[in-house]
Formats: sequence, C-alpha cells, structure tokens
Amino acid sequence: MIRALLIITAEHLASARALATVPPFSLSEAEAQQMFVPAGSPTGDAPATHFWASGAFDDATWQALQDLAAALPWAEAHQYDLETQPAYPYNLLATLGLQPMKPPPMP
Repeated sequence: MIRALLIITAEHLASARALATVPPFSLSEAEAQQMFVPAGSPTGDAPATHFWASGAFDDATWQALQDLAAALPWAEAHQYDLETQPAYPYNLLATLGLQPMKPPPMP
C-alpha cells in the first residue's frame, strides 16, 4: 500500500467530490463528502483555502490519483512514508504558504 495525500483548492471541492464518485474510485456520495477535509489557509483561520484527502492506496488507485492530479491544475498528489515522514502533510502546507486549520473556539 502507498501512503498518499491529495490536496485541492477550496473552490474545486465540489468537483473533486464528484470525481471521487466515478470509476476508478467509485465512492458513494457520503464517502466522497467525508473524503476531503479542511487542510489549511494562509492564517490557519476559517475558511479553509485548501482541502486534503490522505490514506493508504493500492498501486492502481495511486496511479489513478496521480493521473487525475496531473490533468487538473487545482490538485496535487503526493506520496510519503508515514513512519519516516510523519510531519510531511504539515510541511507540505508550509511550502504552499499555508498553516493548518486552527480548531474552532470552545463554546
């Protein structure tokens, strides 16, 4: 399995979720809604400017994610090793000039 991260810009969230429901991914609409979560913004405050999906993927799915990201200027696919690069997702945000989303204030 390949550990990978797909990052997208917020304005394309609906398109990314729609693409997740068709082959080769074929997620249900509910699964696609949960797949992409807020990742970051320039300040770390809402609203998120970027969303991401992270997981372990088989070779075929990873190839499909890479092909998709290569065809879409608003998506990036990154492979990393969770054991040796645990901070990779947050380092990636920093290279994009983003900060992780801050937790919402306590009521």
